[in-house]
This record gives sequence, structure tokens and C-alpha cells, in this order.
Amino acid sequence: MTEISKQTYNSIYKLCKKLILEFPTARWNGSIPYMVGIVPDDIYIDMSDGRYLVLFGDYYWAYHEVLNRLRKEMVLEYLEDRDLKETLWRFICEIVAEYRTYRRDVNKLKAKIQEFLSSISRPIVNYEVLVPIVYLDVKDSKLKIGDVILKKFSEEDLEKWGIRKEWAAYIEMANKTIAIIQEKGNNPSLVCERARRKADFVIKVLQTSLLTNRFIHDEQVLFKQGKFVAYRETKNPSHIGCLWQRGYEPIPLEINERLEKDISDFLEKISEILEEKLPTELLERFMIAIMWIGRAINEQDPNIEIIYLSTALEAV
Repeated sequence: MTEISKQTYNSIYKLCKKLILEFPTARWNGSIPYMVGIVPDDIYIDMSDGRYLVLFGDYYWAYHEVLNRLRKEMVLEYLEDRDLKETLWRFICEIVAEYRTYRRDVNKLKAKIQEFLSSISRPIVNYEVLVPIVYLDVKDSKLKIGDVILKKFSEEDLEKWGIRKEWAAYIEMANKTIAIIQEKGNNPSLVCERARRKADFVIKVLQTSLLTNRFIHDEQVLFKQGKFVAYRETKNPSHIGCLWQRGYEPIPLEINERLEKDISDFLEKISEILEEKLPTELLERFMIAIMWIGRAINEQDPNIEIIYLSTALEAV
């Protein structure tokens, strides 16, 4: 089991030291930044100011440093953001409630931190992930790119691996080229997400290598990932699952009265562009911006979409 990193532990210890030594006598004067949280009912605190805690100034920043570090720990990736925040907040309330105890005995504080981290950590699991590559047929070849293997999976291969015929993924993956990827984690969704990113890089490497052959055309290397991925635990192959990723396929749309009005309102706003009433240079810039906005709409990767939208903004 992978342990919490030393950097994260030190960050938590630093926050706790501030909470037991400084926070009990600190008073918030309304300055920002700050955050307010309710103290759980089963944790006793002085209720004269209300059953809540206010983290402000350095306490606020120290809290967020801890939260951000915990979020990056692989042993905690199974936790949803909301659950992680609630768990950390409860821990903070417990430290504040018993600050006298931890102030007197630093070993008890260290034990409390270790108990907290152990209670929320889960073992890291080794997974094998199958990512189908469509529009690519490796036939009988078995390609190895880095630590990723590309091979064609027959129906028999899929069944041996554990994918059942009645699963939707079976039809999508049978007789397709598959990227076999080894990945670690304790959240299958994030494990598959990382595997997809690795598969995307492998695709880019393969496309680039194929285009070194001058007889290969760009249109021949437009292969991409399929919609489904399958995963299973390496040590427990029966622990298997499939995830579906929405493809960026067009969804039929019918124009109704409301949408027609939306279109009319927008066209009215850009009438000077459509009627070419603007100065030539400015007109060209707005037309370029609209084209880049359109490319952003068609782009599936949100990171690239942001680049396209930024280009549209820069154009004007």
C-alpha cells in the first residue's frame, strides 16, 4: 500500500500546530479570505460564539494547502471532493476541540494525524485496461509502444479476458485493435481516464511514425479511441467492469419557435458582420473569431477547446 507522501504529512502537521498553538486565541475581524464551517454535533466546543468555526488568513491558506495535497494523493482518489472536504473538516474540528491535549503532548498529535490518514487511505490496486482503437487494424501484429501493447482481440479473446457477450462493450470491442494498458489506482473511473490519456499519446506516436512513410496519407491515420473501455484488477481478474465515454457524435436537432427566436436575436447582434458594414480589417477579425468559436464547439478535448476560444478572443 502506498503511503501518504511526506510533503502532505508535513503540510497537515503544520496546520495542526497552528490550530493548537495560535487559533484558540485568534479572533477574526471580518478580513478576507475566510471560510465558515459547522462543527459536527458529536464534537464538543465552546458554543458561546455559535456552533461553527471560521478559518481566516493563514489558517484559511494552510487548510487549502492541505486539501489540495490530499486531493493529489493516489490512495485518496476514491474519495469524491465533497467527501474529502467533509472528512478533513471533521478532523480539523476534532483538533480544535482537543487543542489542550495535543498542545501538551505532541506525540498524541502525531498519532492523531497518522490515525486520520490511515483511516481514509485505501490500498493502491494494479489494473489492466483495454482501450479499443477504431479505424486501425493491426491484423496479426503485436505492437509495443512504451509499456502499451496493441493487438487485435477476437471474440474468443474478449470472453477469455472476462467480457461477456451480453455486454454492450462486447460488440464495440470484438475484432478491434485494442491497447492493453497497465495502470494503478483505487478509483476505476480515474484509472480508466489515465489509461485513455496514455492511449491517446500512443495513438499520436503511432500516427507520427506511420506518416514517415511517404505513401501513407493523413486520411489513413485518423484512427481514434472507441467509446468503451474495460478494466480488471490484475490480482483479481473477476473484478471487472466497463465504462462508456460519450462519443462526440452529432445529435439531431429540430428548430422550434424558441430556438428560432434565439437565432434571430443573435443574428441581430451580429448584423453589421453579416451585412459587412464594418471596416474591412475589423470585419475580417470578427469573422475569424466566429470560425474559431465554431472549431471550439466541434472540439471534444476541453483543453483544446479553451485554446480555440482564446484564439477567437485574441482575434478581436
